[in-house]
Amino acid sequence: MNIFDFRREDIFQAVNHEIDYENAVRTMQTAKQKGKFELAGCYARIAKNSLEKLAELKKRKEHDDNQERLIQRLEEYGMDVTEIKNAEK
Repeated sequence: MNIFDFRREDIFQAVNHEIDYENAVRTMQTAKQKGKFELAGCYARIAKNSLEKLAELKKRKEHDDNQERLIQRLEEYGMDVTEIKNAEK
């Protein structure tokens, strides 16, 4: 996990989801080894959910980056972007 893939306010959540994922995978593997396949399936779903949440956080960061670049380009072309900037707040 690269910490710069996330928005500043999402970093704490991202770290927690990464920890949840790692713990779920570890527990899933232990459950499989002990023959507890139903429990392993539960932890597989937890791991999948954690990865999905990480992906959502990355998408938000990418969206914000794209929006920032668009605003910069509009400013470069001399457009007034104060309304856009105020709407973000």
